[in-house]
Amino acid sequence: MDVLELSYKHLSDYMKPCFLYFGAFLEVREILTWKLISLWIAEGFLQKAEYRSLEEVAEAYMKDLINRSLVMVAKKGSLSGVKTCSIHDLLLEFCVAKAKEEYFLQVLHGPEELFTFNEPGNFNRLCIHSKVKDFQMSRLFCPRISCLLFFAHPRCAIFLSFFEFANFLEC
Repeated sequence: MDVLELSYKHLSDYMKPCFLYFGAFLEVREILTWKLISLWIAEGFLQKAEYRSLEEVAEAYMKDLINRSLVMVAKKGSLSGVKTCSIHDLLLEFCVAKAKEEYFLQVLHGPEELFTFNEPGNFNRLCIHSKVKDFQMSRLFCPRISCLLFFAHPRCAIFLSFFEFANFLEC
């Protein structure tokens, strides 16, 4: 078993989805921590703790991932918080592969993957990195996807009828 797999296995069950979520940020070099935490909260990944807000719990999860050297601080914010974070390319590759293996997240990158994708029934989350025109031409239809993360180049508004059960969208 390699070191990355071992590090992943040693994460608690509630930390694993938070770590795998980094796989969605394929082309993002610096991830806004508040945005990532908002997505974790929206997905329901955080265990409620007495006397702590969900944001405080999320910050503790982030610190744990940083202390394990799975996530890097890119920029510090005020009051010693983490403004942006990043993940090493090898860890990113691991996250994408493990997320797909565990049917946690499917990442589509570029026109080739968009045009050949057939919605598998087991994935609830879909992450798309694409140009707007490629996305529109693909006529991607995934009615059972509950979470869509869309990183458009350039940023855009998209027609969501193809994702009727999607709870939220990152654009």
